Amino acid sequence: MKRQINNGHLQGGEDFVQSVSNDEISPCYLFIGQHPLTAPLVQRLITALIGEASLEFNLETIAQEACTAGAVLEAVKTRPFSPGRPGRKVVLLQDPPFLTSAGADGRWEAEAQDWEKVFLWLSSQKDIRSILVIESDCVDKRIGAFSRFKRLGPVVIDVGIGGDSSKDTKNAASAYVNGLLQRAGKKADKGVVDLILDQVGHDPVALGIEIDKLISLAGPRERIGLDDVREAISRQREEEVFRLADAILRRDKASAFEVISRLLADDVHPLIILQTIANFLRKMALILAALSDKQGVLSMQGMTYQVFQKEILPNLKAFWGEPAPHALKGLHPYALYIMYRDAHRFRLEKVLELFARLPDVDLALKGGQCPSRVILERLILEIIER
Repeated sequence: MKRQINNGHLQGGEDFVQSVSNDEISPCYLFIGQHPLTAPLVQRLITALIGEASLEFNLETIAQEACTAGAVLEAVKTRPFSPGRPGRKVVLLQDPPFLTSAGADGRWEAEAQDWEKVFLWLSSQKDIRSILVIESDCVDKRIGAFSRFKRLGPVVIDVGIGGDSSKDTKNAASAYVNGLLQRAGKKADKGVVDLILDQVGHDPVALGIEIDKLISLAGPRERIGLDDVREAISRQREEEVFRLADAILRRDKASAFEVISRLLADDVHPLIILQTIANFLRKMALILAALSDKQGVLSMQGMTYQVFQKEILPNLKAFWGEPAPHALKGLHPYALYIMYRDAHRFRLEKVLELFARLPDVDLALKGGQCPSRVILERLILEIIER
């Protein structure tokens, strides 16, 4: 029962529901992923565990702010309201803070003895009647709490929509966007979904926000076209993204902070801003790699755009090869010129170190323990001051 399933959009998680119908019950189930994706499967699992008629009586939900060892122990020890079949109770923990390094703040250590009582109670049941279901937006797998919980039962990890650009990830994100549009009675013209993913990324929460904008913009129209995406998402985003990259290049933290504040005020999801910064670091790493190549592409401090186009750009393309790296696709030569011109202000090893830090920033933004603006500004400071 101690399984870990990387499901790709949670499609493989249905075996949990089937196992419940076959009375293969675990004392704990851990779901990791964005709630829009995990919630339907969690609901089906809980219904299979305790029956639809018992949901009102034998399902107890403990929210993040109330999640203590004492509260969980009391909940799991409370007997089901009705002893008839299936005669089980489910305690649902939503985003427990101790599963992320950003939110742990010593609570896990302080309650260690009480959590041992929770583990002992759950694992010692001969006929499993109390079941813990944990639904967490993100989990730091390095901390002890994760290791302890996954010993009690299966772990479902949603890898369908994430930060990478793999084919499976993009396919899952495309299916998610198409599903949102279909439920709203809308159809997308050719290229619309690809453009949305290029502009927004693969995070389902951010995608949901932007799709809502598109649906509102379309009004009674059934079809959503490329112009709708450009009006609702692309045009303003491209301008602000260019300003943010330019401010980082000039090491102008005041201007960078101003852009971030403006984007957040315009309801741009913080993870989209993080993706913008990640894309900047990807491009800069590729440029710095070309500059550090032994055969070398000449440094271009003081070089004009015309000379860059004629003498530098062909060498860059040759260095990167065909097809061009994904991060550089669609980048206007002038934008590449600006980045290349100021690349001497950065060092490749430092850029790579910063890029490796981004998963921690992603966790912090999802954890909600600190304002998004503060987290993003700290990251900007790290980039500018290195």
